[in-house]
Amino acid sequence: MKNNLRLLRIVAALTAILLSFPALAVQYYWTGAGGVDQNWTTAANWTPAGPPPSGDTALFGVDATVGDSLTVNNIVPGNTAIAGLSYTNSVNTTWHVTSIPVGVTLTVNGPLTVGGVAAGAAGTVSLAAIAGSGTLVVTGTPLNVGNNGSASLLQGTTLDLTGLNNFIYNASAGVIATGIGNRSIATLNLASVSNYVTVGTMNLNTSSSSSSGNGTALRFGSGTNILNVGTFNLAAGRTSGTATFTDANGGLRLRGTGGTDNDRATIVIGLRNFGSSTGGTTTGTLALNGHPVDMKIGTFTVGQETRAGTEANLIGSGVLQFDQGTVDATTINMGVCSGNSPTAGALGSITVGANATLTAGSISMANMTSPGVGSFAVAAFPTPSVTTAATIARARFNPS
Repeated sequence: MKNNLRLLRIVAALTAILLSFPALAVQYYWTGAGGVDQNWTTAANWTPAGPPPSGDTALFGVDATVGDSLTVNNIVPGNTAIAGLSYTNSVNTTWHVTSIPVGVTLTVNGPLTVGGVAAGAAGTVSLAAIAGSGTLVVTGTPLNVGNNGSASLLQGTTLDLTGLNNFIYNASAGVIATGIGNRSIATLNLASVSNYVTVGTMNLNTSSSSSSGNGTALRFGSGTNILNVGTFNLAAGRTSGTATFTDANGGLRLRGTGGTDNDRATIVIGLRNFGSSTGGTTTGTLALNGHPVDMKIGTFTVGQETRAGTEANLIGSGVLQFDQGTVDATTINMGVCSGNSPTAGALGSITVGANATLTAGSISMANMTSPGVGSFAVAAFPTPSVTTAATIARARFNPS
């Protein structure tokens, strides 16, 4: 009898230990093989039979793709929460297009990935679109768009939300990144009506050791774009990138992660901080002309070169263009060259249009500390800037 009681206690203890471990997430692979419809709720559309429950992940791979960003091949028919969502199709011109109908919310409580493919050749492109009048909510991290290569430039991977009404990202310590891997350039297009993003860091085409190339890293939507960002990095390494709008409509409100007027983002655009090859300019461009902006920034660095090495002609270039609304920064550093490589350079350019205001506590121009022979730093307010009190207010200029 005592032995039986002892055995029962051991079993109970082992059961408690096993229950204390979280269940491993199951990955549900979309095959679209149900044949009846494209709904997530149709069990035969998944392997294993779905749909994925809230603790598991959804994967869209090389099967059941479509040929463009408008042809829907899977539908979320009702409110759904999952632990992760990945699109790993890797052949250019093949898409997965997820539809979220009106009144429906798809919530991803973990990472959302487009790409993430370990590829060794150019042309490895992952394409995904999420469309519909519903809402996509992401609360996990990271949100990554891009592939990984070892030799050739991987350019064109895209997450296209332009056909979607509403996008919410809410992870104050999270990361949103395009061009996530080696030799990668990628694009995130935001939703058409409303985007509300709270994120710790945005790394837009800043991958290390990437091949020289240029791409659009981020397109703001044609409606409301509210971004609460701790650090906003645009273009680094040897890869250039642009943040702009999808069309002629839309505006941008930018703050720090807290979202209030007392919260300010840190922004660095055009940073040449690595990349071993000789030559090449890394350019980060915020092209905001034609759109109202309201931006609160702590430190804004526009064009920076920090690469230390023997390579020549490594240049970091930053460009801001806006002609409506206000950019309010505590400190602006334009053209910061500190790397010791020969003929290193930093270029900073801010164009303030007639209906825009740039407000700064201080502006430091042409910051040159590099010991490299022939190195340089340049900062400019090119035309059509009107550098009067009407457009540049409370600024203290500190040319180096």
